[in-house]
Amino acid sequence: MTKNKYLSLLLILLITFTASVIGGVTTANFKEPWYSEIILPSFNPPSWVFAPIWTSLYIMMSIAIWKIWINTFDLKLLKLYFIHLFFNATSVSYTHLRAHETREDR
Repeated sequence: MTKNKYLSLLLILLITFTASVIGGVTTANFKEPWYSEIILPSFNPPSWVFAPIWTSLYIMMSIAIWKIWINTFDLKLLKLYFIHLFFNATSVSYTHLRAHETREDR
């Protein structure tokens, strides 16, 4: 049982970070040139902060859904989590960043 339990954690981590990679690739493809041209506020954190913060968030999200998986297997929450990941990976970055393109950029 323990082996399967940790295998499910590994699977959830893999799925979650795959969604992160897809979102990252989408962001990288659509953020230029407008993003580098915006004037950031003085309180904006440095760029290097974002990778460890997002990594920590994705790890905590994975652990939270894994605990639901092994303790209650609440199908409604599991579906909601994976739907959230799907939209996070595919449409949020694309829709938000694509909206900033001008007609000349397309």
